[in-house]
Amino acid sequence: MKTISRFDQRTCKETRLALDAALRAVSQEFGIRVTLGRGTYDMDGSEFRMKLTCKTLSDGNMTKTLPIIHTNLLPGTPIVMGTKFDVRGTEFTVCLIHHNRPKYKYIAVNARGTKYKFPADQVRRGM
Repeated sequence: MKTISRFDQRTCKETRLALDAALRAVSQEFGIRVTLGRGTYDMDGSEFRMKLTCKTLSDGNMTKTLPIIHTNLLPGTPIVMGTKFDVRGTEFTVCLIHHNRPKYKYIAVNARGTKYKFPADQVRRGM
């Protein structure tokens, strides 16, 4: 196992090749197309970012863009798109997850189609 202490052009290229190989296996297992976008790294070499795009093979127009970070920081059942939960007797379905928002990460829709913002703890309580 290699340890990277700083991201530069050489280490980013090695990381990209390893990610491509790992994502090929994921693509074959789930029957989807997984592609990585252009990578960028900070001047101090502490962070390397890439855009991950997953497409279903049946519908080329449907694209979901997911970051390569784990979003469920709280213990318990993971909250993913399509998760149903109740708030004050109304059922909501998670339709969008904003990973960079500190409080209201989850956008959910009710039966009438109205969208609302929810924090993670409120979604977990309603599950």
